[in-house]
Amino acid sequence: MFSNFSIKTFFTKYSKIFHKFFKNISFKVNNIFKGSKYYYLYYLLFLFVSLFLFWVNYYLLFVVYDIKKVARFDIVADKDLFITGYTYETLEKLKKISEIKEYSIDIKKTQKTLYNLDQLFLPQLSKDTNKLKYYFNELEISLILSLKNEYVEYFYNVIKGYLTVKLENGIELEDIPDVVKEINDVLDINKLSSNPKEIQKLIAYKKIILTKLPKLIEFNKIFDIQKTLELQREYLKNIPKHFEIKKGEVIVYKNSVVNNETFNIIKKMELDKKIYKTQWYYLSIYLFVILGLAIFLATFSNKLITNNEDYNYLFNFNLIFYWLMIILINFVVVIKFYFDFIYFLFPFLIFSFIIYYIIGIRLAWIYFGIILIILQVLNYLYYQNFVDISFLVPFIISAILLFVIFSNNYDEDVLTYSLFNQYFLFFILSVIVFFLFNLNNSNNVLYWVFSVIFVYVLTNFMIGYLGKGLGGISYYKVKELMDLNNELLTMLREKAPGTFNHSVRVSELCENCAKAINANPLLVKLGALYHDIGKIYNPKYFAENLDENEENPHDKIDPHLSAIIIKNHVKKGVEIAEKYRLPKKLIDFIRTHHGTTTIWYFYTKALQKTKEDKKYEVDIQDYKYDGPKPYTKEMVILMICDSIEAASRSLNNISFNSIYKLTENIINRLFNEEQFSNADITINDINTIKQEVIKYLLISFHKRVSYPAFKKT
Repeated sequence: MFSNFSIKTFFTKYSKIFHKFFKNISFKVNNIFKGSKYYYLYYLLFLFVSLFLFWVNYYLLFVVYDIKKVARFDIVADKDLFITGYTYETLEKLKKISEIKEYSIDIKKTQKTLYNLDQLFLPQLSKDTNKLKYYFNELEISLILSLKNEYVEYFYNVIKGYLTVKLENGIELEDIPDVVKEINDVLDINKLSSNPKEIQKLIAYKKIILTKLPKLIEFNKIFDIQKTLELQREYLKNIPKHFEIKKGEVIVYKNSVVNNETFNIIKKMELDKKIYKTQWYYLSIYLFVILGLAIFLATFSNKLITNNEDYNYLFNFNLIFYWLMIILINFVVVIKFYFDFIYFLFPFLIFSFIIYYIIGIRLAWIYFGIILIILQVLNYLYYQNFVDISFLVPFIISAILLFVIFSNNYDEDVLTYSLFNQYFLFFILSVIVFFLFNLNNSNNVLYWVFSVIFVYVLTNFMIGYLGKGLGGISYYKVKELMDLNNELLTMLREKAPGTFNHSVRVSELCENCAKAINANPLLVKLGALYHDIGKIYNPKYFAENLDENEENPHDKIDPHLSAIIIKNHVKKGVEIAEKYRLPKKLIDFIRTHHGTTTIWYFYTKALQKTKEDKKYEVDIQDYKYDGPKPYTKEMVILMICDSIEAASRSLNNISFNSIYKLTENIINRLFNEEQFSNADITINDINTIKQEVIKYLLISFHKRVSYPAFKKT
């Protein structure tokens, strides 16, 4: 059908466009994958999936579009066309005309049949044995002679009357057995006698007569070739030898088979070439769209997380998940041709819901937008129209309901008690929405019910594995980590009770701050709970674990050694976290909660020692944490809250001014040490955090003071 198309011509024509486009893609992809050990694997993934989708759609859109195939959309004439020849309907009429046959009634054969009948019955009535011998044997003659004449007359009159009518209409040769059978049905011997002996005779007589009839009946319906030809010529005069197609007229309706006639019309109008070019155009757009969305998705992910290790997490899950989603949606759009209800049944929301749980709400919204774009592009590519509004509008409303209802999913109480309740609320509301938009089709609502249930079941099944396998924190892992009686937190509470209490207070403070600046409250709360687990080792070397009058062991050792012990709690914390298989995101909180800050107390103490011993050398690097610096808002929140909460315990005079001054000094010190330089956090965010910290500390110290206006720095 599309033999005129040349791959070489196509790529020669568009080679410059392709070259420029792929050059830009290559530059962007190089920047995105910079630092990733899976650099070449992602190039292969892009290439493989793109070629796979190209091949699948090329085959479905072009190769199978031919005679005796079903049209996916209406094919409409784009101009008027006068065609010489016969339409399919005309050919059907011609076929019927060729089947026309005219017959005539042969009067002589009609008379011959009636004459034969008379010759059979009249000798019976006259009891003429000589003539009877021509038709019957001796036993049959004796039976006939024993019958009353009225019985014979009944048979004669019924058979003659019936044959007369049939002969008038005409009897063909092949009709004779049926005529005899009909006569058998018409003859009712029960009317003649009730005597059993007489009835037995009549039954035998009836059988004899019926065996004689086929030889007596002459077929009188003769095929008349002259009349047949005349009638066919008359009909042919009214058959047009040409026809006209008007612009806008539907040549092939959607879901109809392309036959020879419609195929020829398509060829004569050159619609095949136009359809082919259109399909190539939309297929190219589709491939450009999915590739562009993949690059956009990768770029957006690149802005979300900046350290190299998180590249692997995002690209291993995010991009592979994206391509898997594209392939599945492509498959769903294709089978919509066979199952029109598939959009209502397929759980499209599963993609956004899993991303929401594994990565976060911003990417989930992006995935939802991608689903809508891909659905629209593919639907137009295959069916030349956009997705039906009866599905599209309620689908969008349901997605908004999903995100709104689950937007407070970071609260601990919600995590513990109401995941099912929230989903049940979403289920009821979304079904109501779909019902309102599909009042005339209850099946669509039923399909949506199954789809929503499937989303819930599959999400709960998958997130437990995806979160663990990719470094994310799934819902089930969160419940385990938030349990203050789990093994690791129990160990911290028993060996370092002061540190445990400090961690709980810091987690509450961090959660408040994160909510205030629209960060991730759950993530930072978990990070705060586990940030000091390294203090399980040597707990007495940390002031919060000393009793009121207990001697501080640092008073007896060198400041440099003290600094090593203090710094070591970060390293030990990472080791413990890895041993207990904490998620990577929480381990990063342990690594970064002190950044590269200076341990000023012991550094100052060491400087004092140089005044007493001039040979004593001090290197400030020995008194700095190894880092890295915090690189997310949540990590900055933990650093600030941890530092201020720990320092607040040394305040003697608790007042708004003292807490404000302490908070201001610590944040300024961290700022001066450039601890916030790697994180995407603003001055407004830091000021908001400052307000939340002061508010929390005042409440925790049970002070009720009036708040002066905060000045933004």
